[in-house]
Amino acid sequence: MKTIEEAAREYAKKTDKANAEWVAEDFTEGVKYAQRWIRVEDELPELGETVLVKEGDKVAIAEFTLTKHREPHQYFLVKSTVTMGISHWRPIELK
Repeated sequence: MKTIEEAAREYAKKTDKANAEWVAEDFTEGVKYAQRWIRVEDELPELGETVLVKEGDKVAIAEFTLTKHREPHQYFLVKSTVTMGISHWRPIELK
């Protein structure tokens, strides 16, 4: 599998040789955006959406069905093979 940097250079050479460095940088920034973890305090996914969820160093794939507990911003995954408090999430498939 290619690294992000290799894929960025390859894409830049195909699309705009004159500005390859900038194109590769933009490509890399797009990848970083797509791979970012979103804090549950900032945004929640759609209910029923399958996402990656994270608490500390634990990561799971789950259908996002949740319940809010008494503590502000404390959400717990309730429909999954893994039950855990979650702090971050990110989509598996980008729209």
